[in-house]
Amino acid sequence: MRFVPRYKLPALSLAIVFMLAGMLLAGLPHWWINASPCFIIGLWYYKYEYPIMNQMNKVKKWHFITLILLFLCTYRLDIVQDHIQMLSRWRYTYASFYLVNILFILLVLYILQRVNFGKNIKVTQNCYYEIYLMQGTVFLLLDTMIHNRPLFFILAIVSTIISSLGMHWINKRIMRVLKI
Repeated sequence: MRFVPRYKLPALSLAIVFMLAGMLLAGLPHWWINASPCFIIGLWYYKYEYPIMNQMNKVKKWHFITLILLFLCTYRLDIVQDHIQMLSRWRYTYASFYLVNILFILLVLYILQRVNFGKNIKVTQNCYYEIYLMQGTVFLLLDTMIHNRPLFFILAIVSTIISSLGMHWINKRIMRVLKI
């Protein structure tokens, strides 16, 4: 039986999940693995970008507030664990390494849907790949410089958006020069 092209994305996603499971079983450090689910999300997002963006436009403000709270609770799970002892088990800590990246991407998607930069410059659905590439670097750099966590959170989002827009602008220029 031939491999039907419509199953390529699910097959690739499943192969990545098996690779992640193998890496976990091999005992590799979590930082090698924890952003890979975001890669799978990016692949699916690329395929279904317009339906996803239509759904994101329908999101209510309380969904956004819930998303922020989930992100903060996951990002600062140590504080939450001090108050809710049931969450102090290792599996919740380990799961938070993966959830925080996914929640960050959802948060940035929601923010970019709502943000206008001036009259004529509106962030559209075109720089999400750059956000995926830049957010880890921005978080690492800011984490060494800023120790106040609420300030870190705000600056991380703003810096990620600005650096991603800059990277997208550079990528467009390179692609234009290379005629891709």
